[in-house]
Amino acid sequence: MHTFAEKFASDHKVTLPFVVDPDGKLAGLVKADRDLGNSLHIQHTPTIYIVSSKKGAKPYVEVTDTSQLYVMIDAMK
Repeated sequence: MHTFAEKFASDHKVTLPFVVDPDGKLAGLVKADRDLGNSLHIQHTPTIYIVSSKKGAKPYVEVTDTSQLYVMIDAMK
């Protein structure tokens, strides 16, 4: 990750800060987002839904195991 940041900075002719987030402001924002997600009972991101327009079928299902994505798509057809 650090190598990518150095290359990006070099390519865009900007300098990287000596210390990233020295005051913990960004970490605080991330924690606030995580706490919000927890309060809404979000268990994972990204969230993937498969939507169907078939009559009598479930209108959508959430994919919680991405290894089953194509199996679930086929089941919704």
